[in-house]
Amino acid sequence: MTGLKETSLASSKSKNRILTLFGSGETSPHMAKNYRHIIDGLDYDLRTNLLLDTPFGFQENNTILSKKIQDYFSSKINLELRNLKFINEESYDDGHTELLSEADFIFSGPGSPTYASKIWIKHNLGGVLKNKLNSGVVMAFASAAALTLGRYVIPVYEIYKVGNMEGLQDGLNVLDFLGKDTLIVPHFNNKEGGDHDTSHCFIGKKRFNELINGLDIITIGIDEHTSLTFDLDKSIMSVRGLGNVYFISSAGEICLKNGNE
Repeated sequence: MTGLKETSLASSKSKNRILTLFGSGETSPHMAKNYRHIIDGLDYDLRTNLLLDTPFGFQENNTILSKKIQDYFSSKINLELRNLKFINEESYDDGHTELLSEADFIFSGPGSPTYASKIWIKHNLGGVLKNKLNSGVVMAFASAAALTLGRYVIPVYEIYKVGNMEGLQDGLNVLDFLGKDTLIVPHFNNKEGGDHDTSHCFIGKKRFNELINGLDIITIGIDEHTSLTFDLDKSIMSVRGLGNVYFISSAGEICLKNGNE
């Protein structure tokens, strides 16, 4: 599928410019082929590979989670990830920005989207990641981390666990190359609620529609165990996995299935 904003597609000198968003399952064995599909298509080695651990940095087991993610990439993808250990505002230093600016591969995943986005915005990581994406990098952002990359962020925990409906929060707006404000919704088809709707990243369709009422945006809904890849050099989007990806706006809805481009 084509249509990426032309102004963001300046030719990369050496590295590919690839952004993959996962709806869930980003460290499950069967999703390893999604990473391999991207990496095997590169004509260079990924040498500086980073784990951006902020989304789950508030959790008491953050070091355990980091180790599990690093072990997954080492054993399943043959990539060694360096943990940035950027778990909170106090842990930030200029070295984090320098490392991200030099990275070949950046992964970030589960946790709290609002916790991460507030810290990242304060330290201009939106600008850092956009610049890096334009200059060349392979980025894989999943679940909570994927949520942060739109113009707006769903406060998932605040709504689902606390009942706070104050509204959408600011995101990093890394997807501004689409030419319109975006809202990324992983876990789009979640059904864990059983007797209540937990689609639309656990908050349900009704509350989701209340959040976006009156906004002129593109909602990007990514089903679980599904990935959406933007290849900025080729100006294409592709979907891999068990589910679908939905682009929804006031103009209508487009559904991309596994293998669609």
